[in-house]
Amino acid sequence: MFNPGSYTTFDNISTHARNKRLNRVSPSAAIGALILFVSLALVVQHVLFQTPYPIARTALFFIPLFALFAVLSLSSLGRIGPRTAGAAAVVLLAFLTALSGVHFAGRANTVMVAEWRIDADTKHLLEDLPAIKAGLAPNAAVLRLGAEWNFIPSLTYYLRRNGPPWLDIASTDLRPENDVYFLHETFDPARMVLVKEYPVSGNILVRAKDEMPRSQPQRSGFSP
Repeated sequence: MFNPGSYTTFDNISTHARNKRLNRVSPSAAIGALILFVSLALVVQHVLFQTPYPIARTALFFIPLFALFAVLSLSSLGRIGPRTAGAAAVVLLAFLTALSGVHFAGRANTVMVAEWRIDADTKHLLEDLPAIKAGLAPNAAVLRLGAEWNFIPSLTYYLRRNGPPWLDIASTDLRPENDVYFLHETFDPARMVLVKEYPVSGNILVRAKDEMPRSQPQRSGFSP
């Protein structure tokens, strides 16, 4: 027969026992176990299902976990060890904080996203194109720019925002023949004439080696 009083007593006893067990587990050990479990789960998943390991943004959660693990471990060391251990923990924590600050100051920037470095000069390309058109095809009504597919979204954004009306952008996969090409590859003098190089992103703006000036009717396509 169900007895509410017995159930409440049993629940209180089990909760008390569970809390006593949890109190014996240090927070740093819990965080370390969590990191170990997640890491092992990712390895097993990769072995069984050939899934890629998390990188870049997909692995950001490891940063706060490791930070918590380091801080809680040093805090535990300061509590359970001798007085000198506590002082050493504070000094080590201050050193790690300063080291992290120096690393952040050296790596942080407001110019580009490091993960998308190849897209860092796309806006500069749009700013350069009026002068480039004046030199290559001053009388042309349209300048056809061919770009690799991964540049098309940002190029389209800047074109719609404040781009010149004479610029026609298309992916080189859809339109192989263009006046100039914006590429992320090594310059090949056998096929290309370098118009401008963008060192931050490593991109190049080129035209075809055998391309005739726009004033002449004959043109030869360039397939990057």
